[in-house]
Amino acid sequence: MKLSSAIQEALVALLCYDNTPGGGRFVRGLLEAKVFDPYFQDIVADAHAFVDKYDAVPGAHTLDLIQALCARKPDSKDIFERIFQSLEETKETINRDYVLSQAQSFARYQRMRQGLSDAIQALKADDETCLDEADGILEAARKSTNNLFDPGIRITDTERSLEFLTSRMESFPLMIPQLDNLGLGPARGRLITLAAASGRGKSWWLVHLGKMCAVLSRLKVCHITLELMPDEVCGRYMQSLFAITKRNEVVYRKQFQADELGRFIDMADVAIKNQPYLRDDGIASYIRNRVKNLTSKPQILVKGFPMGSLTMRQLIAYLDALQANSNFIPDVLIVDYPDHFSIDPKNTRLEVGQIYKQLKGLATARNMAIAVVTQMNRDGGSAKVGRAQHVAESAIKVDTSDVFMTFNQTDGEHALGLARLFVEKGRSDTDRFTVLISQAYALGQFCLDSVKMADGVYWRKVEEEAIQRGEEAT
Repeated sequence: MKLSSAIQEALVALLCYDNTPGGGRFVRGLLEAKVFDPYFQDIVADAHAFVDKYDAVPGAHTLDLIQALCARKPDSKDIFERIFQSLEETKETINRDYVLSQAQSFARYQRMRQGLSDAIQALKADDETCLDEADGILEAARKSTNNLFDPGIRITDTERSLEFLTSRMESFPLMIPQLDNLGLGPARGRLITLAAASGRGKSWWLVHLGKMCAVLSRLKVCHITLELMPDEVCGRYMQSLFAITKRNEVVYRKQFQADELGRFIDMADVAIKNQPYLRDDGIASYIRNRVKNLTSKPQILVKGFPMGSLTMRQLIAYLDALQANSNFIPDVLIVDYPDHFSIDPKNTRLEVGQIYKQLKGLATARNMAIAVVTQMNRDGGSAKVGRAQHVAESAIKVDTSDVFMTFNQTDGEHALGLARLFVEKGRSDTDRFTVLISQAYALGQFCLDSVKMADGVYWRKVEEEAIQRGEEAT
């Protein structure tokens, strides 16, 4: 058993910067410097000395430690400086709980391994006392490993028991205020599901979610696709990130006007002109330059698996390999979509339920957000508002998800670039409400504006627009 480079770097960042209870000082007592790889060992040893002397993590003094190391080991100066730069970039976005759980498991392994070695050595005495001595060694090793785990939260420990007061703010923003303000976006340990009819934008929703998590919250996003080809998904991310059209055209979007309560009262067309487009001969150079000049590079990894081939065991193995070989620990896992996993058609209901439960368990175990989509049936596609009953195996999917929403769009709304998100379930906050959004898939944009739904006023406006266009509103 070995700590991956990604886990080691994250632990060094916690040791150097996290001064909260259970942070850097906990890491100090958990692992010795010798268990880290070279270069990390040197930094950890100096950080340990700092914590022991000042009872605080180095924090801003981490740079002093690095400079001192560079002076002592000038041949390794470039390596230490690169490590420091990486620590500075990642210290605010570490998957803290998961990293510490991995470190605890490693510490348990080390203690148990040492205990077994000492017990075997004791048995070599081959006398009447050796069995009791070996048994005592193993019992001590077992107790020492169990003591590493958090016993739980005491209600009287208000430092922890009142964390629920700020938990709403822990969801990652999606730039849809009606969801963000209620904490209904993706969050660590949470499974968020969107159901929509075929061809209505499920994949665009996941691209929007991945983009916002990577750009706004600087999180590591792993996007698993069993629906589209990986290059298609990459193309959608580029369109979404840089508002690129497919062809040279003017794109119109709706801009909302709201009342004092944030409810829809009117909308107007806004023309978007002169955008870069995919059929331009110079588009590849344009995108390369835009990516190169980004201040903060979005950490989005796209991985494709053939439809009907992926199992949960394989997904977990892939995440483990990603951590071990690429130093990439996702904060957000996107799956498009679980219904396309390897499923025995004779046991569809049972296996789909197991997949959703395992995804929820994976979100909790790895302290990451998981976002998935699923498809509504034909009745849901024709309904003005899709509900849970319009989704195959709906009870399992809704019960397992922390947030469950449906994407709704009539043909009239589709023509106007409008859609509605109905929040069927919000485990920790308000639900059973609708958010109206404006879209421009031609620009790669799932949501450009949003407002609270006001049924009467809204549908009259959609009807008026349809009449002007000579189309049906529904």
